[in-house]
Amino acid sequence: MRNRITASGALFLMVLVLGIAPLYGGMRGGELTAHLTGVGGHPAEGTAMVTHEGNTFRLVLRDITVDRVPDGRVYLAHDADYENGVELGRLTQFTGTVTYPVPSEINPRDYNSVVIWCKRFDVEIGHGYFEHK
Repeated sequence: MRNRITASGALFLMVLVLGIAPLYGGMRGGELTAHLTGVGGHPAEGTAMVTHEGNTFRLVLRDITVDRVPDGRVYLAHDADYENGVELGRLTQFTGTVTYPVPSEINPRDYNSVVIWCKRFDVEIGHGYFEHK
């Protein structure tokens, strides 16, 4: 029996040898950044950055100042539409820096924005659009 490499076998080898980054468009470090802007009179400012270390992606909200809301959530989204995005977690602090792990099955490059949403009052607090570097 001859050894043959199938397409899936070749992909596995590429991931094994080169790491997972090629599957994510070669994203390394903080190549996705966004500046948060408040919406509807709610203050929201700071920087959102997707970081990459090994096979793990994180969304870092850095130097933020966000309106205190009772049920804030953070999303990666398409065109700042949280309903077409993925929730990363609760907004646990309103100033400073906070980090959210991105689920391993999510490719951050599939999303072009980050949204802060108040679930209790069903209102957007702020968003930012990623600049691909």
